[in-house]
Amino acid sequence: MGVMEKHAAGTVCWAELATRDTDGAKRFYRGLFGWELEDLPIGGGAFYTMARLQGLDAAALYQTAGDDRLPARWRIHLSVPDADAAARRAVDRGARLSVSPSDVPGAGRFALLRDATGAHLGIWQAQGHIGAEVLGIPGSIAWAELVTRDTESAHRFYAEWLGWEMRVMEPGDYALFLKGGHPVAGMIRMEEEVKGVSARWRVYFQTADCGASVERARGLGGDCRLPPTRIPGVGTVAFVNDPQGGEFALLQSVSGRE
Repeated sequence: MGVMEKHAAGTVCWAELATRDTDGAKRFYRGLFGWELEDLPIGGGAFYTMARLQGLDAAALYQTAGDDRLPARWRIHLSVPDADAAARRAVDRGARLSVSPSDVPGAGRFALLRDATGAHLGIWQAQGHIGAEVLGIPGSIAWAELVTRDTESAHRFYAEWLGWEMRVMEPGDYALFLKGGHPVAGMIRMEEEVKGVSARWRVYFQTADCGASVERARGLGGDCRLPPTRIPGVGTVAFVNDPQGGEFALLQSVSGRE
């Protein structure tokens, strides 16, 4: 098990699910990943539910506002040393703020935004809470990728904002974002014929057995959009929707059972 002490600046540090049905989401993800769930009060009768593995924070979920009719959705957060400065730089480069930099007392400072291609994400300036505390075990964050029609604008935005470099993988058009020469995320071009779907960040969770996890997800009311598919040198992946429509991916890495 990899226990995180700190996330490097410009890397994915957290993932949270916004959903209208937290009870249903809890049943699904507890059954799928074995998450230990704790409701933390955040005022006004609302809760932020922390998902833990072996007692360590892995992800979170929360109830959306009553007038939010969008499907459930996962959102990544990127680690930054200064949320206010990072938010200003993002806006200067074409992003739009959804939530201005705000404090989470005792934990950190965050902001929510849409990048230059319209994909939602957050930034997190850690203070008392680093974000995900565990990596490398089933149910923990394994990877994240940007799905967008405008890969050129995305490359320019993240290069200017966070200093990310881009490497296109051959054959194909999958791209890696790199920070200091190390892969931090991926990017794939959305097909033009896909209508009515906006750019988004897709979060991957580690699994020891992709096929078994897909069957478990189906048994819990989820839907498999991409069946387990082997990617040479990477592992086996699948795309899943939870019962509330939240999209995520599963990754059985090459170091796991093949």
